[in-house]
Amino acid sequence: MPGHRGASPRLAIAARPFLSGPATDGARRDLLTAQERERLAPIASLVRIERGAILFRQGAEATAIYDIAGGVLKSVTLRPDGTRAILGFFFPQDIVGLAEDGRYVSTVQAVSSAVLYRMPLPALERLLRRDSELDHQFLMKACHELRAAQLHVLTLGIARADIRLARFLDLMRQIQAPEGARLAFIDLPMSRADIGEYLGLTPETVSRVFARLQRAQIIACPDPHHVRIVDEARFHAIAQEEARPRVPPSRLSAAG
Repeated sequence: MPGHRGASPRLAIAARPFLSGPATDGARRDLLTAQERERLAPIASLVRIERGAILFRQGAEATAIYDIAGGVLKSVTLRPDGTRAILGFFFPQDIVGLAEDGRYVSTVQAVSSAVLYRMPLPALERLLRRDSELDHQFLMKACHELRAAQLHVLTLGIARADIRLARFLDLMRQIQAPEGARLAFIDLPMSRADIGEYLGLTPETVSRVFARLQRAQIIACPDPHHVRIVDEARFHAIAQEEARPRVPPSRLSAAG
């Protein structure tokens, strides 16, 4: 896997995108521990960006990796035909900064105002060379990203828009829920257009599916940024239809 010029390849893929979901055993292994973050603190500087601001652009020289302290960001790529695709959403405790041949492979933009810790790649590389445990954790993130990218592709391959959206909502609440809990209310900081770009659907299709699920009294939407699960059994049935990918389960997060 290619990375930043002169840097360890694993530095280029330290990121956990949204659709990875939690670990199957309930442990969030893809997140850094408090102790690991303390060891990164000496090389980190605080960065604040407003909603809609660009953190870095696709094709720009990769100079740093970012640890999200607060807010939500999205990873956007331009296709050869000029259209956009959202590869992932990132939340507090996620790390973003995917690079190839020393260049960022996507544009990362703030969905909401955000606070991040910026870690320059040369300093991070030196730290990882001295800290084998932390180096191993970044390698685990690299492996985890491969699985998340696979799951995203599989989701895009599902024909029915209601299944795609239900899975998106279900994974959103997994991200937001305390360990072992199942939330009835889900926060959606992103727009319907963003959800559509991520799921490979038009904004009109996303709106129609939301409306259909509301008419069926499966969900309720008090406003565009909040969803309440009204009928858990029926919602779960939709989210699990065409269910699990037929690939061996593993902990091998699409990127940013």
